[in-house]
Amino acid sequence: MPPFNSALVSVETTINAPTEEVRAFLLDFDKLLQRSNKQRLIAALSIERDGAIIPTINAQPGDIARITSHQAGEVRAVITVQHPSILHASVPANSHALKENTPTKFGYKGSGMGFFATHYWEFLPSPEDEGKTLLMHCEAFEGGLAFLTWRYGPLRGWMEGLFRGFNENLKVAMEK
Repeated sequence: MPPFNSALVSVETTINAPTEEVRAFLLDFDKLLQRSNKQRLIAALSIERDGAIIPTINAQPGDIARITSHQAGEVRAVITVQHPSILHASVPANSHALKENTPTKFGYKGSGMGFFATHYWEFLPSPEDEGKTLLMHCEAFEGGLAFLTWRYGPLRGWMEGLFRGFNENLKVAMEK
């Protein structure tokens, strides 16, 4: 059992495409949402720099992230953290800050409703199938309500279903 105030929800999917292509496809949110509109996790995500929209794949600290989730509504945040060695960032309530944007991982950290959460995707070469990607879709929770996402917590199955649906729709769109 995890510590009382932390939990990890994780779903993995193997996609028949190289890791670089999966990462580029996932981070091109406009095209992803057009090609994979069945998922209900992210409604929109865009990055702004100096008033202009830039490709998500090029996000850097100081850029503005606009994330719209079907569950949490719209959030606007300044991207403040990119270095993977920084485990905890000071994040205003109900905002999202980019935590990492590397060739193998993309993630952001946010807070709200009694949680601190780090949502991320990892793009790893499949250990079983050369040329394929093992996509890890994860969210780590901390805080007083993290127990709701423990192994048998009431939100865990719901979240795993969201992540699994997102991954499967991504897989179908990538393998067309």
